[in-house]
Amino acid sequence: MTRDADYGRLEIAMPNFAHRATTEAAITRAAAEPSAPQIAAAAATFALLSSPPRLYLVWLITHGSYDVGTLAKRVGISIATASQHLAKLRLVGVVTARREGRRHLYASANSNNASARRVRHR
Repeated sequence: MTRDADYGRLEIAMPNFAHRATTEAAITRAAAEPSAPQIAAAAATFALLSSPPRLYLVWLITHGSYDVGTLAKRVGISIATASQHLAKLRLVGVVTARREGRRHLYASANSNNASARRVRHR
């Protein structure tokens, strides 16, 4: 929106619908649209990450492998609560756990995961 200095009127920029249609066509050609089950799975993952403690756990795990006690302390929650959050993240495949002696170390399920990289770099 700009003000015309000579007349004091407002000019409103209209969206370029031709450009929008061209862009949408290019997007459709570049990648196939996700299926309904893929959309549902993504929505479930985003809903799971809407919890601040879970999101913080994922952020920490993208930076290294940690045991549940360390994660709980860093996030500021009890070990039991951290364990429950980590169990849910494991079920959907966001994190993995490996046994090292008497403890489990949690790590990112896929270090090449684009969403994990975006969370890590924000």
